[in-house]
Amino acid sequence: MAVRKKATGKKAKSAKTQKKAATSPAKPRAKASAITVLKATPSRDGAMWTLSLSNGAKAKVSAAAAQSAGVRVGGAWSSALATRVQSAADDQKVFLRAMEVLAKKGRTTAAVLSKLLGGDVRAKRTVTALKKNGWIG
Repeated sequence: MAVRKKATGKKAKSAKTQKKAATSPAKPRAKASAITVLKATPSRDGAMWTLSLSNGAKAKVSAAAAQSAGVRVGGAWSSALATRVQSAADDQKVFLRAMEVLAKKGRTTAAVLSKLLGGDVRAKRTVTALKKNGWIG
């Protein structure tokens, strides 16, 4: 009995095709090593997420910061996204500090609140948002 080779479905390249392939530039490929978010596990109180990444790493981030930065399961994870999440978490901390000051003092002015928050760009942005929404005068 003769043994047949299994058909692979691939045809041999002609000389013309081989020459064309040798002279044409390579097509850019998507990075195979792109890191994605596999799952997001909330903490018991829901304030933090533990992100499991495709490279095996885990990242613990604030849920509100992750949502405002656009983190989603199946989405790409990059250093730029990590920076946006950190920036959103810092903004949230300044906002919470401002709300604590307002709760303690009852009322305050924009200048005093900005000084109490540190007077940096985040403090000024938070004070502007609070003023715009009518929280401070």
